[in-house]
Amino acid sequence: MRKAPNCAMCQNWLSIPEQKLRPGTVAVAHYKNDLIVYAELKDDDIFNPVKMNGVDAFTRGDVIEIFLRAENEDSYLEHHITPDNYILQLRWPSVTVVNKLVEDTNAGKRVDYLNLYASHIPIRSQTLVQADLSLWRILAVIPLDLLTSHPKDAIARDWSFSFSRYDYTQGQKQPVLSSTSALKAPNFHELTSWGRLSLLGLPTASTTMLRSRDS
Repeated sequence: MRKAPNCAMCQNWLSIPEQKLRPGTVAVAHYKNDLIVYAELKDDDIFNPVKMNGVDAFTRGDVIEIFLRAENEDSYLEHHITPDNYILQLRWPSVTVVNKLVEDTNAGKRVDYLNLYASHIPIRSQTLVQADLSLWRILAVIPLDLLTSHPKDAIARDWSFSFSRYDYTQGQKQPVLSSTSALKAPNFHELTSWGRLSLLGLPTASTTMLRSRDS
């Protein structure tokens, strides 16, 4: 995966990145219908107190988020992984649904989105925490054929993607946010700024072409 195309976490919505921003890179490749995601995240305080799946761990500690949407599809995947490899997986019908949820939440309405939009696509993942190096690593294998409405033999070649991060420090209330996308605001659901990912040589190649939205 070190030779695979990769992209860096950044804070495009800021003219000058926060001093507390730590480097992070995400590389991708594919084999048959699986997308392989490998991330390395520098982190001075690696932690998340959540020790179960299916909860909003991103509100409490470190999390990496994987977003994927097939070309010509409205629905998309949002998959969270903590340093201890606990996950939260959501499948949004469209970004319109997300925007309405934000409006309702800001208006004081309670929406049980964790259950309403829960997804259970069998994504395999492993994490490795190396506290002595101030580093944690993530490997995830995503079955792309389960993310689209098309038959398995018609897997989409082109995808929109984004990888985002919540980097918490114990004792500090707000996390440092970053993303591989050229976001205009710290809104990870800003789909128009997501990058583009093209699978090459389907169905058996192990390479991808990764490019940002504005390249």
